[in-house]
Amino acid sequence: MMDFIKNHKSTVPFAQLKSLSVVYDQKGEQVEAVRDVSLDIRPGEFGVIIGPSGCGKSTLLYVLSGLLKPQEGEVYIDGQALTSRRNDTTLILQDYGLLPWKTVEQNVALGLLIRGYSKGEARKRVNTILTDLAIDALAKRFPAQLSGGQRQRVAIARSLALKPRLLLMDEPFSSLDALTRESLQGLLLDIWEKTKLSILLVTHNIEEAVFMGQRIFVMSKNPGTIINIVDNPMAGDISYRGKKEFYDGCAYLRSLLQ
Repeated sequence: MMDFIKNHKSTVPFAQLKSLSVVYDQKGEQVEAVRDVSLDIRPGEFGVIIGPSGCGKSTLLYVLSGLLKPQEGEVYIDGQALTSRRNDTTLILQDYGLLPWKTVEQNVALGLLIRGYSKGEARKRVNTILTDLAIDALAKRFPAQLSGGQRQRVAIARSLALKPRLLLMDEPFSSLDALTRESLQGLLLDIWEKTKLSILLVTHNIEEAVFMGQRIFVMSKNPGTIINIVDNPMAGDISYRGKKEFYDGCAYLRSLLQ
């Protein structure tokens, strides 16, 4: 079983952006991606960012992961200013990021080996994670031999093998069919309930945002900024989709985005 240390409930942010602004250089032209964004994720909280295409949602994840430095603003993880990548933060991209020439177990073990784990230590942890995610039978397959849902499970397994405290996900289910998408949403919620990771997920999907996000950060069009924060206390309840409150929440979020 997964053996993460559960975070105690706290109102003190685990991850925090303060007055963040990011500008890209595109062919000599300065393009403002996000402007004056402030948000925070509490320990063990499941947060969701939603907004129109091109509003800078992914940019915020890159900043929190340490892959991108902002021109203005402050970034804190666990109370410390973020100056580089952290071992306890992982990022799952939309295209899974799997190496096609490596098997499932090799892809999942990659981060552990890079961090200096022995092959024996890595193999033991990988085997446990693959079993927990019900993909141990796929261990010797290559990414091309997997379905989209299976590839996403492998990407999740690779992140969980590193025992992160902050999990960042960039539209992880957008390319999947509806049933596979719902199945993986349930899997992710189950992982979250067991581990109490701090999770920040980017999505375009209103129903996904309402179903999963304890707090939903609504962004404006480019340059993106936070225009509303929706508290959503019923998020994570598997029965939520069938309740009136869910449909009301979707309608309300849709009105904010429009």
